Amino acid sequence: MRRRPWSVLALVLLVASGGSFLVVAVMFDAYKVPTESMEPALSRGDRFLARTSGDDDIQRGDIIVFRGPESDLVDARISRVIGLAGDDIASNDGAC
Repeated sequence: MRRRPWSVLALVLLVASGGSFLVVAVMFDAYKVPTESMEPALSRGDRFLARTSGDDDIQRGDIIVFRGPESDLVDARISRVIGLAGDDIASNDGAC
């Protein structure tokens, strides 16, 4: 019995999409932006994927996620990195 070309294509697409889903599910965590504090980069209610990385990978300007105790979509704080360990901070009459 000879297979039709469209059935082979459908099988290839199904396997590829399933593999892609598995990679994303294993490597990334899903989060939801709870507040407007990251606008205009991220708006309240936006959803995004983030990967876990070590402290050595973090650079200025990165967006990082602090997970809460429940590791829930809504229970996350999102922030932009503005300083790193070893940076000096100067203050002039209470203003940084």
